[in-house]
Parts: sequence; C-alpha cells; structure tokens
Amino acid sequence: MLAYLLVAVIHAADPWGPWDRAPDPALPAEAAHVGEAPGAGANAPLQWLIRGYQLTLSGQDLADCPMQPTCSRFAMEAYETYDPLQATLMTADRLMRDNPGAEQRYRSVRVGARTRLADPPADHVLW
Repeated sequence: MLAYLLVAVIHAADPWGPWDRAPDPALPAEAAHVGEAPGAGANAPLQWLIRGYQLTLSGQDLADCPMQPTCSRFAMEAYETYDPLQATLMTADRLMRDNPGAEQRYRSVRVGARTRLADPPADHVLW
C-alpha cells in the first residue's frame, strides 16, 4: 500500500508515460476525478486507496468507460455515504456488473458529448 501511495505522490509531482495526457474536454470536471480528496472516518483508508488508483491508473481508460459514474467514482460515493461493509459489497457488485452486456440493463444518459450508462450508488443500497 505504501508503494502505491508513493507512486501516486510521484505521479502528482511529475506525470509520466501514458498517464500524461489532458482530460477529455467532452467530459464534465467531475468525471475527471478533479479535487476529490477523501474525508475522515472509518472509510478514509479505503477512500485513499481509491484516490491513489484515480491519480495513477484511472486516467488510462476514463474516456472509454461506458458507465456514469465511473467505477472508482461509484466506489468513492459509496464510501462517502455508507458504512465500510456495505460500500465494499456495493463496489464489488458494481465491478461485476460492468461488462460488455451492461448496455441492456441500464438507461442511457448524455454526459458532455458522450452517451453513458447510468448506474448511481443510490440504486444499489443493500440495507
């Protein structure tokens, strides 16, 4: 975990490789994971892991993600709103549902110039 956070810090100071590209202008700012510092509480360590992923790896496929919100944004919203167990189960469920056949199960929404599949965390509350 420490190595992962170290990579996130290094990347924030000096972007490199395929991660060094500008966000897609067709996407709104919230889709680019701008300014999402995790809060405090029981979920904070898990939120920091997700934030590290967003800073390092998520930018590679952000423009190609068919879901709204993206899986990492879905997880952040779940951890901001629900207890750690429920948020973890909701996130695991979302990762299993994000597949090529998903367009048959979700309504389409326009995000910028793109069509995405709407799947907010509020639709998947477990208890």
